Amino acid sequence: MKKLLSLMLVIATLIPCIGAMATPVNAAVTSSNALLPFEDVPAGQWFAPHAEFCYANEVINGQGNTYTFAPNANLTRATFVVMLARVMKADLSSYNNTVFNDCPAGSWYTPSVMWAFNAGYANGTGNGNFSPNKSMTREEAAVMFTRVLKESEKQPALTNTASSYTDLNKVSNWALDGVKYIIDSGIMGSTSTNKLVFSPKTIMTRAQIAKMINVFMVDYLNSWCVHRTRTEPSCVKGDWCRSCGIKFTLPLGHKCNSLSCVNGDTCTVCGEYVAADKGLHNYTKGSCTQAEKCTICGDIRKEAPGHNYSVATCTAPAKCSRCGDIKQNALGHDYTAHTCTSAKKCKRCGYQAAPALGHTTNYGICTRCNSEIFGSEYSRLCYYFYTEGLKSGNGIYYLKSTETLSDGSYGETKILYDINKTAFTIKYYIKKGTQESYVTIDIPKKANLYNMTVDIYLSGKNVVPASGTINPVTTVYDLDFYNYSSSSDAFVKDTIFTLVSNTVFTAEEMLNNFHSSGLHAFGFELYS
Repeated sequence: MKKLLSLMLVIATLIPCIGAMATPVNAAVTSSNALLPFEDVPAGQWFAPHAEFCYANEVINGQGNTYTFAPNANLTRATFVVMLARVMKADLSSYNNTVFNDCPAGSWYTPSVMWAFNAGYANGTGNGNFSPNKSMTREEAAVMFTRVLKESEKQPALTNTASSYTDLNKVSNWALDGVKYIIDSGIMGSTSTNKLVFSPKTIMTRAQIAKMINVFMVDYLNSWCVHRTRTEPSCVKGDWCRSCGIKFTLPLGHKCNSLSCVNGDTCTVCGEYVAADKGLHNYTKGSCTQAEKCTICGDIRKEAPGHNYSVATCTAPAKCSRCGDIKQNALGHDYTAHTCTSAKKCKRCGYQAAPALGHTTNYGICTRCNSEIFGSEYSRLCYYFYTEGLKSGNGIYYLKSTETLSDGSYGETKILYDINKTAFTIKYYIKKGTQESYVTIDIPKKANLYNMTVDIYLSGKNVVPASGTINPVTTVYDLDFYNYSSSSDAFVKDTIFTLVSNTVFTAEEMLNNFHSSGLHAFGFELYS
């Protein structure tokens, strides 16, 4: 069966990450339509010729048994040194031991790591480690490649291109010389088409290293060769140099009508019989639950990995990151009770749907939660007098007291509480000598300002009124006096201050007494 994707005979045996050495360039391939055994290297991509070059010269194979070149995959330190050893055709037979904690003997990369370390191309990362699985940055690759390049037969004709790059200030100090050298040599260049930037901290990709290897092998490693003696490509031979052995292209491949993984066929170009090719499997597309399986012979290229579900949250379902299958719907928010002081908040994720409701007060008591929300102790006193008064009956309650001082002054105080107004009125009568005055203080239920009306009587004279306000917190006075002599002004103010201090500012004490016995604890009587 004809298959458009051509495959090398041993492609099915590729090992993880780098794989085994590639099939020699003159091995039989199966199609002239596509030479590379990679499903992700379409013709026309900038990296396609570099991928073909590196594959033909047995430097880069596919990733695992997946027929993928993975051009955008991160390049690890282990992958890099393995590629470098292949480029330099290093003899790894004597590198069986290791000096690094994380490079066990017998691993696919340890001989290459030890070769690169002994050659001075690569160093460890500290604490006795090499960090083989760590992704390699562009500046790290530049330094290692510079060490190799400086030992090549031909030294590059350096330009001054690096001086024009705008991000050299981002290069690590230890890497700066290597980065400049690799730029000026032409092996590495800008990562942008609009400006000259090296992007030193960006991770190297497999496509980028393939291009570097191609340039290095042709222009520097084998620079002595003019690459003029080449064969004409055929079914089994690619375009290659007889002098240095560099392979420039893969073979054209046999063109068969019915070659498959179980059936052989005769090439229609050269007439050679091609045995059943294990590389010509017809694999189904795998999924989380279905393996990638050949429909002809049943070979399994990749086992079903199973779903990779995320954890369900309040707003996101438990969903497979590979295929999108939903295992569990979003949980939804589980809100706490919405109260006056607590926000409507999800107990699982902390999302706040709404702020606290806030108190709704009626005479200082929240109608939802019954909390006391009073602006002052006086307001609190008014509320409890009001509720107690309703229990005792409607009307006005009063408390009266008198006092005669040693200087003959006489004072009378009346505290009246009107349940209907839920407010106090305090009336004072003061007599000192021939002077007598009446003071009335109306206290509103919020008691932010006490509204006062002061009537002062002088014996045998007309009424001379005064009025104004007193702030109970700051005790600031704002009084206006009319037709009143300044000589008596001080007496009136002092009197008012004394009365307010002794009566109005004792609300807290009054409240404490009230809780136990109610209005009558103070001797309040119903005003008749």
